[in-house]
Amino acid sequence: MLLALCAYSGRLSPSLDSTTSGILGGTGEAGKVAADLWYEQSRTAVSADMKKGSSVETVQTLLLLSLRDHGRGFESQAWLLVGLAVRMAQDLDLNEDDSNANRPDLLPEDRQTRRNIWGVSSMLDLFLSLQLGRPPAIMDALRPTGPSHSNNWQSNAIPSSLIPELTPTIQSQTLFAHTVALCHIMARINFHFYLGFSPVEAQPQTEKLLELKAELDMWQHALPHKYRISIGHQPEREVLEVNMLYHVAIILLYRPL
Repeated sequence: MLLALCAYSGRLSPSLDSTTSGILGGTGEAGKVAADLWYEQSRTAVSADMKKGSSVETVQTLLLLSLRDHGRGFESQAWLLVGLAVRMAQDLDLNEDDSNANRPDLLPEDRQTRRNIWGVSSMLDLFLSLQLGRPPAIMDALRPTGPSHSNNWQSNAIPSSLIPELTPTIQSQTLFAHTVALCHIMARINFHFYLGFSPVEAQPQTEKLLELKAELDMWQHALPHKYRISIGHQPEREVLEVNMLYHVAIILLYRPL
């Protein structure tokens, strides 16, 4: 995993080392060459680790390698690596938060790490699938919605009468949790309007659109004020990104019409 982290960061940071700048003109090529070597070493190591069985560290490594491939323009390779990460995460029950909560061998920090890894896997799986027009590996968005099936991210379709009770819980979460919840809604939009997935008793398209729009409205309603954009305020980059992602979701929702 350390090699994968170095390979990813090495492609982002230009080399400022005086010992290499004179040889390579200070263009950062030394860092890129080193990053390529670290990438190949990490791919070799993770292939060997996968033969030994699933582990949280291997899932993290696969995600880092996919991020690097995506950054270099190798989207198809990144999509394949995310698929491997998703299958291994499912093998470790990272997607089953209820079962993780009942495990006495996991500390609270470990449970949160597992939730975060699954959240990142879900986001990358969605983004790459949308970009390439391919089916995602994660099907959580197709699960029945409602309070009885509500997950840890509070992202399912919930009657408006329950919004006041749920809002304090959602507001206590991090921006990352809100982003994962938004991606879950976007995954449902992708499944129903772009990939043609629908239940046995299919809803009319307009009815499904209104249901998903209500989910987006609920998500925006639950977003804390500090994560919103206001006139005269310079928000942080991650706040800008999640608000842009919300508008992307709106575009995806209405584009099929």
